[in-house]
Amino acid sequence: MRVKKISGGLAGLGLIVVAVALGAACSGTAVAPGDGDAASDSDATPTPTTSTTTTASTPTDGSAPPGDAASDTSAPDGATNDASDGSLLDGTSPIDAGPDAIVDAAPDSAPVGTPAVRFVGRWDTRLAAGPRVAFPGARIIARFDGTEVSVTMNNTTGFSGGPSRYDVFIDDVLDPAQLVTMTGVQTYPLANGLAAGVHKIELVKRTEGNLGVTTFMGFDFGAAGTLLPPPAAPTRKIEVISDSTIDGYGVDGMGPNCPAGTLEASHNSRLGLAGLVGSDLGADTIQVAYSGKGLYFNSYRPDTATMGVLYPRALPDDATSVWDFTKFVPDVVVISLGGSDYSPPSAAPLAQFTAKYDELVTQVRTYAPNAHVFMTIYAQIKESYPAGYAARSTVRSAIQAVIAAHPADTRLYLHEMTESVPAQETGCQYHGSPALHRALADTFVPVIKTRTGWL
Repeated sequence: MRVKKISGGLAGLGLIVVAVALGAACSGTAVAPGDGDAASDSDATPTPTTSTTTTASTPTDGSAPPGDAASDTSAPDGATNDASDGSLLDGTSPIDAGPDAIVDAAPDSAPVGTPAVRFVGRWDTRLAAGPRVAFPGARIIARFDGTEVSVTMNNTTGFSGGPSRYDVFIDDVLDPAQLVTMTGVQTYPLANGLAAGVHKIELVKRTEGNLGVTTFMGFDFGAAGTLLPPPAAPTRKIEVISDSTIDGYGVDGMGPNCPAGTLEASHNSRLGLAGLVGSDLGADTIQVAYSGKGLYFNSYRPDTATMGVLYPRALPDDATSVWDFTKFVPDVVVISLGGSDYSPPSAAPLAQFTAKYDELVTQVRTYAPNAHVFMTIYAQIKESYPAGYAARSTVRSAIQAVIAAHPADTRLYLHEMTESVPAQETGCQYHGSPALHRALADTFVPVIKTRTGWL
């Protein structure tokens, strides 16, 4: 049975379930490094990673010297190529022929027994060919009765090249080989010779949007295969807004200077702090993450598409894509930004950085009025590097000021992570190691549980 293209309606772009008629021939169609997280010049012995979360009551007076966080040593490549003429950046045009031409899917509450492909992430659904995704950590999940499965995708390169890469799980077992996409429409065999019966297929996007956009065009389960209802969706929802510090950038690499051609393969959205927190808490997680992005400055200063600009989008580098926030209302929001704002060659002015942070939090609160919002100081934001920037205390002052500006909002928190040391920064381009991300998750997850009451 071939899943050819989505028909029906896309409900919950963040958590999309595509329903198809039972027994019909159906198809659930279904950037850049340098965000202020380079190692400091310290060579101290690693210390246990801990973190604290506080609710600030008063802002600082802003008298602390402008701070700067460590930045990647790679050449800046974080500029965003925004489309301004209404075209889409992958060379296609939005479908505007009327409702029948718009891809959408059944509500998340699709009836039990309805065959469907489930999508988690920010999916753009304007094209009849299928939904498109760019942000890391996006997932495609289906159950089927059959002995084989393949997937058809249309992939484009991103601002920093490509290709997009995916982890493949069959019956919750990770295939050791990554799915490495090719440009254009391609069909990729995922499994064959499976035992007759029911199986689960899941694809997880490892890479950021700067390495390309994927259009999901369908699963093929073979002539005798049958699409089944998807696994039940969890009730918990988390949104992560970050640069590359916690999205798994370079985590699988043997850095800090990874050999040529290995950087993209080292991206792993599941093993960054964002992915680990979502998995540990059993939550559907959307990662609104992009390397080099800040609030006032990006690492590449000529790029003015900061995270506040990207946040309302479904596709980060497509200014015409608009995310429907009603489709995924998070219970928890995690923000990890600031490193790019306090990286050479200049530091963001504290007042302006604070104002931009407040603008983002206000956006978040508009769409998620009851969410627990954790504004973090990531482990690789250093007080002493770059010299004279006082990045950690400056970001702390900004977050405390944002919290103090909303005294009636009791669900805004400062979560500060212990500074990391070089031995914990062995990912590509000085990003965190798997052990660092794991240690950070082990301290952060209990904090989230305490605030939310999740067991």
